[in-house]
Amino acid sequence: MCQIVTHYLTTVKNYRISGQIVYSIGMDLASAIFVVVAVSELIIFQSRHIQSKPRTVLLLILVALSSLYLLYRAPNIIVLVIFIISLYRIFNLMRVIKGRMHTSYLDRSTSRTSQWLVSIQTAILILYLVFIGLSSFGFLMHLILYGILILQLLVSVVVFFSVVDNRNKTRPLIKQGLGGDLPTVSVCIPARNESDDLRDCLEMLVASDYPKLEILVLDDCSSDKHTPEIIRSFAQSGVVFVPGTPPPSYWLAKNWAYDQLVKAASGEIVIFCGVDARLSRSTISTTVAAMTDYSVEMISVIPKLNNVGVNPFIQTMRYWWELALPRNSLKRPPVISTFWAINRAKLKKLGGFTATRRMITPEAHFAKQLIATKSYRFFRDDAVFDISTNKSSRDQTDTAIRTRYPQLHKRPEIVFLLSMALFIAMIMPFICAVVLWVTGVFPALISLAVAIIYVVSYSILIKSVRQKGAPSIAIMFPLAVIVDLFLLHLSMFRYEFSSVEWKGRNICIPIMHMTSSNTRRSLNR
Repeated sequence: MCQIVTHYLTTVKNYRISGQIVYSIGMDLASAIFVVVAVSELIIFQSRHIQSKPRTVLLLILVALSSLYLLYRAPNIIVLVIFIISLYRIFNLMRVIKGRMHTSYLDRSTSRTSQWLVSIQTAILILYLVFIGLSSFGFLMHLILYGILILQLLVSVVVFFSVVDNRNKTRPLIKQGLGGDLPTVSVCIPARNESDDLRDCLEMLVASDYPKLEILVLDDCSSDKHTPEIIRSFAQSGVVFVPGTPPPSYWLAKNWAYDQLVKAASGEIVIFCGVDARLSRSTISTTVAAMTDYSVEMISVIPKLNNVGVNPFIQTMRYWWELALPRNSLKRPPVISTFWAINRAKLKKLGGFTATRRMITPEAHFAKQLIATKSYRFFRDDAVFDISTNKSSRDQTDTAIRTRYPQLHKRPEIVFLLSMALFIAMIMPFICAVVLWVTGVFPALISLAVAIIYVVSYSILIKSVRQKGAPSIAIMFPLAVIVDLFLLHLSMFRYEFSSVEWKGRNICIPIMHMTSSNTRRSLNR
């Protein structure tokens, strides 16, 4: 009997050893194939042979197959991350196949993305292969898990104090009223195919109590008669009608409209205002007083959100990224396009809109330049400026799609890195709090603490930027982050392979450096 048991245990051990050998050989083969394909991709990009579409299609297939085989041989979380990076590599190769950008720009952009993604993948794979062979692999994985939990806690604490600090710093404290020689002010509004929101905005502006005010509205080649009729109906109230001209192909239409408005304006201070902004009689006076009191050349005001019944995530998350990060420390000051004011002479000195003709958020460029000399301030409406905004869910979605990808410099590798960072820092804690709590593991307490900190931070933000709205919205914070990531990837896809419309114009043409043939196809849609 003992001999039979001994024989059985020996057989099981031999099978286990042979299985490990087969697994090891299969994993080594999968890793070798994966690395060969990755190196081949880098070589092809460096040799500029990537312009051959058949070769690029073949490379795309090899990347997909080698990544799938690697995941098949080692189905775990680390290899899954490597596989996800391969999806971005495939996306990058599809950009080459599509070939709708100028050749030099396309080569430079896709080559840089390939180098980043392959380097990240290779580093992760090498570390995995080194650690998996160690007898202490399980201990190392537990160490990494605790490291991630501690990092999540630190990030959540930084975000919490950043929200609280920015909430306090962006509260306007205007000590003195207007007096003496007042500067002249020009309110500039670009309009194209507008609804009655334009009428509502102008009615509030003409009721302003500021004495030295001119209001200019540019009709940006509207395809309907409604927009110019609205503008002309306010002629007796002093509103100046500015006829717009079509933008050059290398200009963003909105920036071109801004440029024309500035040339037509005569005010010492220029205020740019969206048609969705709702102002009070004292808003302009308060704006001038704030610039004078704080001795700055430019301010931007984050308005209150009026439309509570509209999607509670998109616009609120846009404000979240302006207030939840220590932006001033990073020399990337918060800014919002709904309402901002700048000294016209300083604007001209900074190069005007010619310097930002392709930028999706030109106001961010000027704010970045002026924050270095402490000549810029960012405020949130706290019943002082009395500015609010009414944006439909569709308009909020369109704005997010229009701005998110260009804000990340149109680089897929940055989209990946940011997505992973947000998943680990802001989504994973909520998942771990549930999963680890069910399994009875102590780290669940850390994840739960992180989740609570984020909910509290988001609740503070909601109270600061919304006219109404229950704090219960804050509980859905992880869903808000997921929606934001979805819109980011949709923005990336639309810019790279489809079109992004603003007021009936495809803004991909100037932003993505599209070739003339693709420009013609886009215009013919």
